[in-house]
Amino acid sequence: MGGANDREGPGHELEGFTVTQRSKEGDAECQPINPGHGAGASIIGGLQLGMDKAEFAKLFETAPQWKGEEATVSFSHQEKMSPEQREKMNIAEGAEDSFDVSTLVEGDFVGGKLAEFSIWKVSSY
Repeated sequence: MGGANDREGPGHELEGFTVTQRSKEGDAECQPINPGHGAGASIIGGLQLGMDKAEFAKLFETAPQWKGEEATVSFSHQEKMSPEQREKMNIAEGAEDSFDVSTLVEGDFVGGKLAEFSIWKVSSY
């Protein structure tokens, strides 16, 4: 997936994050997971650091694409706009009020166990 510059702008919104168990020296912006929610804790949508490839694959209706120890899964759907979103976009009541959402999940495995994952969501209005 490309960088934020080719996904953000009028009509597009990019959101995403990465969760890793690996130490990235010098990356002071990364916040540690609360110790009570360490390795093995359910982070989001059933993804868990330390889970194996089969467990990862079971979470998705679409089969992951594998390149060595890296997995990628993408899927899309439509969502209805909230009243706040319609107001912000100046969309009249009853007008087309849905938007496309594309999600990309990337998993990096070390020794067959999930060591890092990223989730990216692009909303197109």
